[in-house]
Amino acid sequence: GERSNADQVSEKGARTVYQITPATRAGIQRLYGIDPWSSPQAAAEGAALVLRDSFKRTGSWDRAVTEYHGGLDPKGWGPRTRAYTPRVMGKL
Repeated sequence: GERSNADQVSEKGARTVYQITPATRAGIQRLYGIDPWSSPQAAAEGAALVLRDSFKRTGSWDRAVTEYHGGLDPKGWGPRTRAYTPRVMGKL
């Protein structure tokens, strides 16, 4: 998301500056009653809730950011996901 703009749609259908995928959108709607695609404020709140929940589960901001980009299963984390976390966490 750090290199995205508000109108960008990824190859996986992710939208908003936070690049929220359709599956993540559905989860945010189900869990919190927020449509993160409805406004910039809702997108920010949805992204924050996803990161918060991941941090609570893992105890690690690095892991939370990695899960935000690549999903919960590390088997699905390719080079793009592995490069994402150090870049956005300022650890390059």
